[in-house]
Amino acid sequence: METYVALLQTYSGRDKIIRTTAYTCVLLTGASKGKMAKTLATIAKNIGAARTVLRLFDDLPMWTLTRKFGSTDSDLISRVCSALGNIAIQFYYPFEKIAWAADQEILPVASQKWWDLGIVSWAVYLVFFIIRGFRQICILRSKRFQVVKRRKLESPEKSGAKDEEYRTKIHELASEEMGLYLDVVKNCADLVMAVNWLPAGYLWAGKLSPARNAAFGTLSSFIGLYVLWKDMSKKLRNQKAKTV
Repeated sequence: METYVALLQTYSGRDKIIRTTAYTCVLLTGASKGKMAKTLATIAKNIGAARTVLRLFDDLPMWTLTRKFGSTDSDLISRVCSALGNIAIQFYYPFEKIAWAADQEILPVASQKWWDLGIVSWAVYLVFFIIRGFRQICILRSKRFQVVKRRKLESPEKSGAKDEEYRTKIHELASEEMGLYLDVVKNCADLVMAVNWLPAGYLWAGKLSPARNAAFGTLSSFIGLYVLWKDMSKKLRNQKAKTV
């Protein structure tokens, strides 16, 4: 409960919980009938609209965040993917603003073109970060194998303080690698949705049913929520340890 409350007090945590709820409702709509299906669809639609309104204020925070993300990567490919992905996602926000304003009849333009451009920006961002994720996994795996190799040479008996250091390092690298795998799966699930929302004729655009599309959204949302939950739980444990 403490972790849940702490997540709700952060923007990213609240957004992940809202997103997970929305996609779960759409997913359940496919397995429901009559009034229940209509109720779930209404909930999902209104939650989605609320998220859109909240994102209207994301420009500067996201600009600040994306400028920092990936800037410390020592690997050139990872750094380039981060830079190109961050440039792509910056176009998403103005496109979405124009589309939203058009839907509200604030701007006298057709909204669909701008929604499509926003989705393209998001899809490009996802592609670059999927590539970056696989690249980072390869780098971490190589580092882990090197540590395992050194451990065999320097601590063949697998005991003592030196071996404990190696085990800790291997565990840290494996944990970081698993986090990257989750991130890649999350981004791939989002990419499936993004392409499905594009105009017909692009890959599998429009070929997934709302329920199947929502299944990928639910998967992505649960992964994102799990990662945030894990990080928040660790943060709270560290805070408690400091006060003891």
